[in-house]
Amino acid sequence: MPVILIVFMAVQESSSSMPVELQRALMNRHSLFTTAVVEWELDSTTPHQSFPVSRFSSQYAGEDYLFVEHPPEDPAVVADRMGKPWAFSEYRKLIKGGGDRWSHVPGSVIGKVQDDSCPDPFHVKDVRSIGLLPGFHEAGSAAELNPIALVSRRLEGTVTYWESTPVSKSVHKVTAHLVDGGRWTWELDPAHDFEPVACESVLPFGESGEFVQRAQTVYEEVDGRRFPAAVEFLAQGVRRSRVNILHAEFDQPHHEQVFSVGEALRMIPGTNIVRGTDQGWSSPRIFDGEQDRAVEDAVALEKSGLLDTREFLSRVIRWESDPKYSLPKSVSDFESQVEVRRSPRLWEEYTRKFIREFDLSRTQTDRAWKHLRSCQKDAYAYLDAQAKAFSDIREQRAKARSTANDAAGPEAQRAEAKAQLSLLDERESALLERIDLIFEKRLKPGFRELLTPAQVEAAAKRASVPSK
Repeated sequence: MPVILIVFMAVQESSSSMPVELQRALMNRHSLFTTAVVEWELDSTTPHQSFPVSRFSSQYAGEDYLFVEHPPEDPAVVADRMGKPWAFSEYRKLIKGGGDRWSHVPGSVIGKVQDDSCPDPFHVKDVRSIGLLPGFHEAGSAAELNPIALVSRRLEGTVTYWESTPVSKSVHKVTAHLVDGGRWTWELDPAHDFEPVACESVLPFGESGEFVQRAQTVYEEVDGRRFPAAVEFLAQGVRRSRVNILHAEFDQPHHEQVFSVGEALRMIPGTNIVRGTDQGWSSPRIFDGEQDRAVEDAVALEKSGLLDTREFLSRVIRWESDPKYSLPKSVSDFESQVEVRRSPRLWEEYTRKFIREFDLSRTQTDRAWKHLRSCQKDAYAYLDAQAKAFSDIREQRAKARSTANDAAGPEAQRAEAKAQLSLLDERESALLERIDLIFEKRLKPGFRELLTPAQVEAAAKRASVPSK
């Protein structure tokens, strides 16, 4: 019987431009989704030092990117933060495709916005590009969220030539040789459209040494496409950190196509805004729910009834006594808040807190998010069906508020307008009772069904430990 011997012959190609295999890998990652929600954690523990695990959310809506840094998971390991303002609150940062970069701590009275001219932009970790570089990429603008532009700009003017080499049926190597004698190498998987399974940089260090950084990526199927499940970052062969993807979903009907600044940042109208430009930071401006305005413009809007700052004024009044998230919030704290129960968007924050408090496994976490989406779907369907009723309430409220705020108007009309505002609040509250019911009768019980007795017991023990 004849024996056929197949020998894999590696054919190395050199060129002055980026090889098509790497271009394809970058293009695939760039076009992987239009909208996405990715929940993930960063474990920075090394063989020599231990650190608390940090959790984040990355949400994409077209060219907009929302990055959320979650509160510490275990107060016991961050006791030094106990009692400090905003130590246990979220920190939200939003990069708009148009160029503005917003940041806000929900619950505070101040927000920031920077335009493209600001010389010192904030940066956010970008999971879309994870594994494409030997380190964890942090973006400072919408342009830096594009994987293709990211790699091209990172190596611009530094590459002398490229090499593209098929190593085996499962590995194709692309190497960029640099002018300083260093090199970057990508290990791509031809069987999966050249997705990068490793990226390594070797750079000159000292007189004759080398500094080696490497990212190693493991993938899984999510919503019919392959996305990193975990990425490990190493330096000189030693682990520096590891990213674990806890939940990911892509291009779902409930995803935002464009982020509203107020809703994305949980920032209420009236919030004081400072704007950063190449001229420095501005004097305080006023947030109207979507953008920052000059104080005089905001005052005019409020008098006309188009800007409602009552919630903000209430927050200012209790500012001195408010704990400012200086202590960790529990699941029961969220469940007791009417604004959480009646706002499907805030259910996501509640879900994250539930996952952290009961230490859900990766499988449980995925089930929790799917249960949340099912409940949100029905809640949004109801809100859509009642859209005209809510719109009528908003219009009547704006007119009544304008009359009530008119100091020159007849007292009787002002009193009647204030009474109408109370009735409109009651009418809106009655409409939202259906949402409250979905939260109480479906969302909460569904989450509890995910738990094991051991998880319930462990959470109870942690809650019984007094805060220092």
